[in-house]
Amino acid sequence: MKAAEKWTLISNGMDYSNLKNRVVYEAASQLDMEYCTDCEYVNLYVSGSYQGLYLLTGRISGNGGVVDFDYDLDVENRMLNSDVITDSSLPDPVIVDEGTLSEEKYYDLKYEPADITGDYLMEFVQYGIPQAYNPDSTWFLTDRMMVKMKSPKIASEMELHYAEDYVRKAEDAVFGEGDYRDVIDTDSWAMVYLFMDFFGYQDDSAGSLYFYKKRNDPLLYCGPIWDYDKSMTDNFYDEEPFPYYGRAFFDVVYGENDRYQLWHARLNEYPEFHERVMEHYRDELEPVMDTILDEKVPEWINETASSVRMDEVRWNRGEGFEAGRAREVETWLHQRKELFDSVWIRGEESPYAGNIY
Repeated sequence: MKAAEKWTLISNGMDYSNLKNRVVYEAASQLDMEYCTDCEYVNLYVSGSYQGLYLLTGRISGNGGVVDFDYDLDVENRMLNSDVITDSSLPDPVIVDEGTLSEEKYYDLKYEPADITGDYLMEFVQYGIPQAYNPDSTWFLTDRMMVKMKSPKIASEMELHYAEDYVRKAEDAVFGEGDYRDVIDTDSWAMVYLFMDFFGYQDDSAGSLYFYKKRNDPLLYCGPIWDYDKSMTDNFYDEEPFPYYGRAFFDVVYGENDRYQLWHARLNEYPEFHERVMEHYRDELEPVMDTILDEKVPEWINETASSVRMDEVRWNRGEGFEAGRAREVETWLHQRKELFDSVWIRGEESPYAGNIY
């Protein structure tokens, strides 16, 4: 695995197949997507007691995580403000316009780096989530999204406003006020769109969707890929299984007000962007998925067979429950790939009009 100082143990509590994140991270790794995490299955024991089958991954963060920026503003902020930023204390936060669509949070730092053009790691999240679940994080709102700062996590007022102005400019361009290609990296946004579409991503671009800006680079990049436990066979909003011919939820405009249309959905309306998505599939993801389905998935299922049985016993799920879910995901992926191949490679008309392009 790649070197990292921060790690995450994923319980797969929302993915009984234990396959979804493994498949997605393997695909990202084979495609050399920047800052992608790799992973390994582990059996977790605590004080000699078996706690289940987990997926060990590098954490999506800067400063010791898998996003190894060349210039870490958190490190710079800590060095310049070491009297108030310590392992046990933080400076006073400032929350502006709390409870409004202009709400933002930053930290009152006396000293700031001379260069604040990057690097920034950010995450699109649902309104209200950062304050409730991440009280130490900083954030701002655009006209459509809430953005949580992942690096620098302890962002100053100037850093927050620099990032906010940049993201707002990009959002305006995505929605027609300028050329989006001047402010976002088309290749990375199209590839992440493809992953969300192909794998049936269920989070509506409103959680676990990361993007970043590098120092002295004018573009926003999308990634790294993260958190696909609710994808493929599972329907996040319904007890019915998500069909292999289904259209990902993030691509839907909610209600009559297009304020609820999300960035990727709008981007895919541009013909040249959609064409890039299809090129990514034909030239890159399709051959990778051939390898994953023919070699990796059977290998992982066989490799974890005894661990899966132990996990079933540990969580009282019944013999064959998780193994059955793994076979469902394997079948779904074969069907999904055949559908995409038929429409985007062989040029056939989709038998499920309105569900896939």
